[in-house]
Amino acid sequence: MRPSADGNAGALFWSSLPPGGEQLTGVIRSEPFDPPKTLTFFMAGHNGPPGETLPKRNVMRLLDAKTGEMLAEAFPPRDDVARKVTWDLKKFAGRAAV
Repeated sequence: MRPSADGNAGALFWSSLPPGGEQLTGVIRSEPFDPPKTLTFFMAGHNGPPGETLPKRNVMRLLDAKTGEMLAEAFPPRDDVARKVTWDLKKFAGRAAV
């Protein structure tokens, strides 16, 4: 569980922290779905230690299910408090996404 900017202290988040910590990496993919007009979620976390500029490898992406084209992406806020992210997806109506 993580604190969230919306005050919802009971929400669960996927986390790369123990066991394994940030030494382990991976990809989580959804099944293809029809994207809504807007997609809102909360995201917390970092891209490496605070104060350091590192390659941005910790990312959430929405991809076209057929072509792999990136439709939207968001990077963590470099904060342990989850921040709201909203993607405007109207222009992708009719395209399956993952």
